[in-house]
Amino acid sequence: MISSVSRSGRAYVPHWFAWLLLAMVLLSVGGMAAVLFAAEVTLTWQANTESDLAGYRVYQGTVSGQYGPPVTLGTVTTHTVMLPPSTLDRTYFWALTAYDLAGNESAKSNEVSRLIIGVPPVMAPGVPVLTVAAQENELLVAWEPVSDGAGGVATVDVRLGLPTDHWGLMMTQVCPSSPCRIMGLVGGTSYQVRAVAYRSGPTGNVFGALSASVLVTTLTPDLPPAPPAGLTVLSSSATEIVIVASAKDCPRVVTSTKGSTASTPRRTLTCTQ
Repeated sequence: MISSVSRSGRAYVPHWFAWLLLAMVLLSVGGMAAVLFAAEVTLTWQANTESDLAGYRVYQGTVSGQYGPPVTLGTVTTHTVMLPPSTLDRTYFWALTAYDLAGNESAKSNEVSRLIIGVPPVMAPGVPVLTVAAQENELLVAWEPVSDGAGGVATVDVRLGLPTDHWGLMMTQVCPSSPCRIMGLVGGTSYQVRAVAYRSGPTGNVFGALSASVLVTTLTPDLPPAPPAGLTVLSSSATEIVIVASAKDCPRVVTSTKGSTASTPRRTLTCTQ
């Protein structure tokens, strides 16, 4: 929405120079995380009617009546000033002159001013520091609470990928809090873990810097030994069955008489490693 402040009537100076009506019509100050946008101030005025008018000059300062070098304009009637971002409140002052084709310049117009409210910088979220512990087919990822830059605790986006993966190619993990267990991995495989802290707001998420990349290898599974090979029936009789393996495959034989009776002797040979 554009509003204006006007003054009825115009005061004239000798020759063709006109006192110019100057109005402030728009002021906007915006901000985003860790960035202060410049304030925009739009000035507008009534046009001079002299046939040899060449344009206008806008004077600006932070002290009333004291201005820096002017900005020379053509025969426009509006001008937008971009003010530098500031965390402090500051009042700006403006005045306008007209000049003709011969270079003659009018006296300054009435002065207008506007207080620009400083915008405190909004800090970005902190950087997560990860610790990763490896197991056979999972990783345990932990981090200390991270500031969201606005007095709260940030959400942490944890991603997993191969050691050479770019951040954008890494897969986001479901890690609502620390510690976070990432499961279903392949034992003996190397992975890269990274994270970024962020906070959500009405204008979208505000992210901090990426954490350091953590390279970790899951543990090789501790598999049981392979079953013995070469089992054969060596001999059998009505009273006993002897089962052994070859000497190569069965370096040690254990004899058992378990299950024997007076009428039915039993003897079992068991192969052990």
